[in-house]
Amino acid sequence: MKTYTPTFILAAGLIFAGCEKPASIILTAGDSRSATPQTFERSNSLAKRFRTRRIAQQRLEASGDASFSDTGHASPTLRERLSQARSESDPNLRAAAFESVAWDAVETDAAVFDEAFAELAADSPERRRLLAHEGSRLAEEEPESALSLAYELAADSEYAEFSGAIAVALAEKNPQSSAALVASLSDETVKHRCAVQVLQRWSGSDPSAAAAWVAGFPEGAARTDGLSVVIQSWLTNDPPGLAAWLKTQAAIQMQGESLSALSTIVAQQPEPTRIASLIRFPQIKLP
Repeated sequence: MKTYTPTFILAAGLIFAGCEKPASIILTAGDSRSATPQTFERSNSLAKRFRTRRIAQQRLEASGDASFSDTGHASPTLRERLSQARSESDPNLRAAAFESVAWDAVETDAAVFDEAFAELAADSPERRRLLAHEGSRLAEEEPESALSLAYELAADSEYAEFSGAIAVALAEKNPQSSAALVASLSDETVKHRCAVQVLQRWSGSDPSAAAAWVAGFPEGAARTDGLSVVIQSWLTNDPPGLAAWLKTQAAIQMQGESLSALSTIVAQQPEPTRIASLIRFPQIKLP
């Protein structure tokens, strides 16, 4: 079992729009795992393997031939399914077949996974789903490499799912690093979703810090949804802390948005809880 002791040093100013990679990120990892065989052999780390795969994939796409082999030994069943997928003429069925093969090979056969992945159209939903899985997996096994690689790919819209998945996977233990990574994503849809997911994890342990981050979001849906997530968690876990924070909000816009989110949440509470919330927060008005 691999254990990590992460330590991050981050630059200040983690705002949602236009946030750059922190100037200093330090993560130390201690590995107490004994060397044991994996489901498939990995002579290189996952991160190095991912980089190699991506370069090979780009070359193959440029040449128009997506078929290639790896050093692994393909399972006959998976290899046969891969061949059948290549003979499928319907584009939708073909994509579904390659994605199915990739999912079944992801933990057991690196060669087949790479070939199936390379056959999928660039920036397709199928690729994005697989990349999100790869990101989560890499963050679990190699958090230091995952964070570094995620920053390298954050500006690439197709790899936003990969980088976003890493940010979410690391959020519980390293929310500030995750916040900085989410802010660097180029895909606004993925950025919005991952920001909310990071806030869900962050607000449980440090709601004031999570609230400070969401306060820096530009006005819009991401700030509204993020603020709602933070206030919901804060109201559940520490109502007095939420009440104290609301009193510190000098910005009229932020205070108004916070009270609006709180009012919506309180209105959905069961009656006994709702009455208690109205007594604690007399300034809110139910919709």
